[in-house]
Amino acid sequence: MLKDRYNRIHDYLRLSITDNCNFRCSYCMPDEKMSFLKQKLLMSPEEIFDISKIFVQLGVNKIRLTGGEPLVRKDFGEIISKLSLLPIKIGITTNGLLIDNYLEELKNADISSINISLDTLNDQKFKTITQRNHFAKVWENIQRCMQENIHVKLNMVVIKGVNDDEIIDFVNLTKDLPIHIRLIEFMPFDQNNWNKEKVLSNKIALQKISEQFSLFKLKDDKNDTDKKFGIFGHSGTIS
Repeated sequence: MLKDRYNRIHDYLRLSITDNCNFRCSYCMPDEKMSFLKQKLLMSPEEIFDISKIFVQLGVNKIRLTGGEPLVRKDFGEIISKLSLLPIKIGITTNGLLIDNYLEELKNADISSINISLDTLNDQKFKTITQRNHFAKVWENIQRCMQENIHVKLNMVVIKGVNDDEIIDFVNLTKDLPIHIRLIEFMPFDQNNWNKEKVLSNKIALQKISEQFSLFKLKDDKNDTDKKFGIFGHSGTIS
């Protein structure tokens, strides 16, 4: 059992399996000249399985794979296939571009939910934010996930003057789609031109939403850091 000094029990592990990413989002990794760890320096699928097995023995029952962008690893299918042998729930956070390459592996590993980073519903703005022209492909992969009954959670980093005008558009997606929209505050990272004037707090974002929609509080999952809400008459949820 994993217990910290405050006697909190921890059963959730996040594994960053690569520092590489195929996007260059302005708020995260804007530099095209980024250098990344060589493949031989990353944990192999066997090492990821072995360390995960140890954590499972210590009480972990959920493991989330992150990066960078975890799906850029050519052995990603092998990684989730191995992890699916453990008695855990597997989570993935991805930009969504390569999901179609691994859809069968995701289904075989019994992945029931996936977090996809998507900050805009406008293809031109998508290109500006990510420095890549892949909005259509990402949206197609989101639809593929829903068709395969994989629950989609969209992570939207809200930046004033960039995409805060789309908050309501994202909420409108939940009208007919059983997806979850998570609004994330713009955080400071190296070289991402952060300043407090661009930050829109979750509190203000939720106030803006509540002016147009009837929200009701939902029970938060144990590891959630945000408050989850439903919307009367909508299939999806927000936080």
